[in-house]
Amino acid sequence: MSKLRATALLFFLLMYTPFANAQESIRLDSIIIQGGRLPSSLFSEGKQISILSQQDMRAIPASSLDELLAYVTGVHVTTRNSFGAQADIGIRGSTYGQILVLIDGQRMNDPLTGHFNSNLSLPIQQINRIEIIRGPASASYGSDAMGGVIAISTNTYVNYIQMSAASSSVDKTNEVVMEDNKRSKNSTTFASNAALKMGSYGSSWQYLDVDKKTRRLILGGYAMNTAIEGEKRANPNTLDIFSAPANYMSFYNQQSAGISSVFKWTDTWTQYLRLGYDQRDFNAKYFYTISPYDESVEDVQRRWVQFSSRKHFSSSYIELDGMIQETKDVFTFNPLFIPNEHTTIQSQAHLNWVGKNRDETLNYTAGVQLLQKKITSTDRGNHANLGYGIYAIIRRSAYVNKDFLQSIHTTSSIRADYHDTYALKWIPQLSINVITKLGGFRSSAGKSIRSADFTELYVSHNLPLISSGRNVGNPTLEAEESWSVDLNYTSNEYANIRYEAGTYYRISEKLIDYVYTPANLVTQRVTLDPNGYYFYPQNISEGTTFGVEQSMHIRWGLNTHLSRTLPAAPNDPNQNQSSTTLELMLSHSYIKTDIDADVVSKYLLEHPKHQWNAHIRLNNQTSILQIGLRHLVLRTERDEYMGFRIDSPQTWIDAKASKISYLPNWSVSPYSRIEWSLEIRNTLDREYQQILGATLPGRWIIAGFRLH
Repeated sequence: MSKLRATALLFFLLMYTPFANAQESIRLDSIIIQGGRLPSSLFSEGKQISILSQQDMRAIPASSLDELLAYVTGVHVTTRNSFGAQADIGIRGSTYGQILVLIDGQRMNDPLTGHFNSNLSLPIQQINRIEIIRGPASASYGSDAMGGVIAISTNTYVNYIQMSAASSSVDKTNEVVMEDNKRSKNSTTFASNAALKMGSYGSSWQYLDVDKKTRRLILGGYAMNTAIEGEKRANPNTLDIFSAPANYMSFYNQQSAGISSVFKWTDTWTQYLRLGYDQRDFNAKYFYTISPYDESVEDVQRRWVQFSSRKHFSSSYIELDGMIQETKDVFTFNPLFIPNEHTTIQSQAHLNWVGKNRDETLNYTAGVQLLQKKITSTDRGNHANLGYGIYAIIRRSAYVNKDFLQSIHTTSSIRADYHDTYALKWIPQLSINVITKLGGFRSSAGKSIRSADFTELYVSHNLPLISSGRNVGNPTLEAEESWSVDLNYTSNEYANIRYEAGTYYRISEKLIDYVYTPANLVTQRVTLDPNGYYFYPQNISEGTTFGVEQSMHIRWGLNTHLSRTLPAAPNDPNQNQSSTTLELMLSHSYIKTDIDADVVSKYLLEHPKHQWNAHIRLNNQTSILQIGLRHLVLRTERDEYMGFRIDSPQTWIDAKASKISYLPNWSVSPYSRIEWSLEIRNTLDREYQQILGATLPGRWIIAGFRLH
């Protein structure tokens, strides 16, 4: 408890540390939130939100969603293979199932298992931005959004929002975009990106996209291939099972393809459509169990189609969107056993109405959402459930414009949510953002829920015999519920310094976690080893989570005049000038979770107690160099017999350098630039595990180029 008080005291001391030499504050009103149910800017949002821009994603040494999010304060990533095969993502101490992942406003959480939440079914090159919305968001999105929301917006979807906003003042910056479109009424533009990367462990990535744009139409397509041989590792199962090979490879392969389009039917009616396909197969040994029979490999295929249609009126708009997603998972636990095959279908539809008053001090939205989940499985059986929600959100803004107090923004949300497993739930939430001369003070409070997925409910139930160490589902699980409150501060930019700090507290009931349980205490009618132990999901009575987050961003700018030896970039206003920026980003998060139960849980305590991030970035118009450090203090676990160990602390250092060269003006070439990159991940070459059995790779070097 003394450490807890000391951390809280340090937080409040830092939060009220004054900065000198005040300069113009950050234009928060120009940063529009794409993933919210009610359109807003960071200026009016009461929730703490982080944004990864395209520049951030270009600088970060990452090839997958989990690698990108590992650099965000308050987000903890538990990686199994580090090649993008699978990782558990949590926000503010949540488990992997207590976050919601959206792509272009549509739920991507698969009903089979929350372990698939990081399986981004499109390349990161297609992403325009990633918004990390911290804290409960179940009032807006329904089940799963307990720790927060990861809202991914693609390039096509951002264009859809901009094109559809011709008659709206939601985003003032879109007026300029539409004027440009009018001036280029008859113009047609083509764009293409091609990329190739190769690296250690037999890894390679190939990517290609093509886009066509006119005033009323955007049409694009992409294809990506990833092939990674992985590391050769000694197999501890050979000690127990004669048929188990002496070594295995941590391989990973992925192929993705998709098309997307935006069509502007009229000046006030716009349509968006996306179709996608993703297939991945990988070594899944010790991803889920510690059984000595575990020789797992897994193949996951996902197909989906999503759409959105928005009709604008004078001061409001109505939007209808939806998605159908099919996932086929073939899990081979051991070549001696019959593979488990699962097919899930998730259908969703959403109707939303958004409006505002004349002076835009009152914004409101109301909507209805339908969600159906189905599974056909060899080991889980055939099941289906239905859920729906009705919600309303109101934001009130008061502009005081006093010397100290500038404005106050309050957001109230209420949702009636029904699900087959928990009947009807009322979910309220409230947030407030007070803008002052010193910066923004945000606070939010509310309820959130999560229902068990099909794996937690039914895993292994159709198997004739379940060996010790495996997972066994529990169909009597009740939905998790939690109440959360947070307080956050974001400073204005002083002397090129921006500081953020926050604290939160969450009380949870009926928490779901896999508990290592002797066979005689498993109450389901399944055939077990009477002397065995199993990971059996149960509702733990209660848990509390307290956390503190802090980050500081320091930026130095330096303009230097250079004589170019390369052709100038098109429309480059600074042909003889290079703007160089040096940025230092420091952050720390502290999480303390207490469980009111005398059990050994598998995932509730998986998050790090402390996480330090430090990143230095040097960039100009053509070059970026970023060096990142992550230092994690984790809960240690060991099983020397099986070769499992989670060591703490863990220190990761990654680096990436990229350089853009301008190509000659070839009229027949669709490309004008080539970007070279070199990445070094885990430069210390440390061997770590973050979940029992799954060893992460050592030093990993990747070189590549991109034509665009």
